[in-house]
Amino acid sequence: MYEYLLWTAILGIIWLAAFISIPRLRKKILFSSLIALPFGFGELYYIPNYWRPQTLFNLGTKYHITIEAFILMFFLGGTAAAIYESITKKRTLTKTCNNTCNTPLLTTLAALLLLIKSFPETNIIYLTIIALLAGGTAAFFIYPNLRQHIIIGGLLFAFFYWSTLTISEIISPWITTTWIMKDLTGIMLGTVPLEEILFGFAFGTLWSPLYEEACASKKNKESTYSKIINKTHKPRICA
Repeated sequence: MYEYLLWTAILGIIWLAAFISIPRLRKKILFSSLIALPFGFGELYYIPNYWRPQTLFNLGTKYHITIEAFILMFFLGGTAAAIYESITKKRTLTKTCNNTCNTPLLTTLAALLLLIKSFPETNIIYLTIIALLAGGTAAFFIYPNLRQHIIIGGLLFAFFYWSTLTISEIISPWITTTWIMKDLTGIMLGTVPLEEILFGFAFGTLWSPLYEEACASKKNKESTYSKIINKTHKPRICA
């Protein structure tokens, strides 16, 4: 059975339910999903060293890239962005960010590339977790008003991530035969490896406030543009 596809389908059902039932979060969900989509290429680092899932057209075995990975990242991005507001019912407002709005995401990418180059023999999941936490930490210090959003968003998404994997495992057991368990700590929460839960938390700290950061960037640009316009188009005073 294609359990990887089953897992993405579970995520897709939840994503669609949130998108339909919470109109005010639709823009955030779609934006965050589209930003996450290209990260499906990261599968190249995960197969076959971290896991070996059964994939559509056997693409994972042949090319180490899968259709499911892009679908997965699309749904993870949207649900991570929406989970804080949908659960807590709190709406986080952001201030302008003084040209630092891209820092968390760029920090994650730079950290991951540096870690992969520096520690090529280390399991990719640990490098990914560290890189994501680096980005989440950057956001934590750049946005004081988003700190609760970042931490609680990370915790909520870790629980959500664990839950969806657990559901997929209940429907059709696949974790112990798909993940390379001998290269992990062996610590499990139920049937889910600790590493996956840590990934969920780290991803949530970065992705949960991503839309708010982008909004702050837009506000900052609009504010700068307005100042330029005001300076160059001063009203004339007639004598």
